[in-house]
Amino acid sequence: MSDPGHGTGIPQGLVSIMTAYKRTPSVAATVNVLRTRGHGATYEASTPVKLAGFTGVQFDGAIVGAKNVDHIGHLFIPFSAKSKAAKYYPDSYPVYGDLFRVIVLNVRGKTVVIYIENVGLAPESFPTFLDQAETILQSLRFPR
Repeated sequence: MSDPGHGTGIPQGLVSIMTAYKRTPSVAATVNVLRTRGHGATYEASTPVKLAGFTGVQFDGAIVGAKNVDHIGHLFIPFSAKSKAAKYYPDSYPVYGDLFRVIVLNVRGKTVVIYIENVGLAPESFPTFLDQAETILQSLRFPR
């Protein structure tokens, strides 16, 4: 994966939304996988959330330790099963920022994961960015 700001400079915050074409695990199962799979991140407590009329769970976190050569500090893999043979997961999400929030929603039986990260935004500005991102996310509409 190339740098998320390739050709446009480094983003001053990033919001990404992901789900899978196939059936997805429950919100609780997805949160458990996101919080326990991999290394290089610490997490705050999970809390219930309601976003755009849908319920779910959110948690904040921070990247710890060094980032790899692609500037990735942690890789989330929410839906793919663990495999010792696989080198690539189609649902892998690389975290480029130092701070992040993950929101996992149940949207009519489908699990949707939202990643919010600071990327090039100063850590002290991240709470303001979270407020702005939430305003935008509250306006989401998921078609039936």
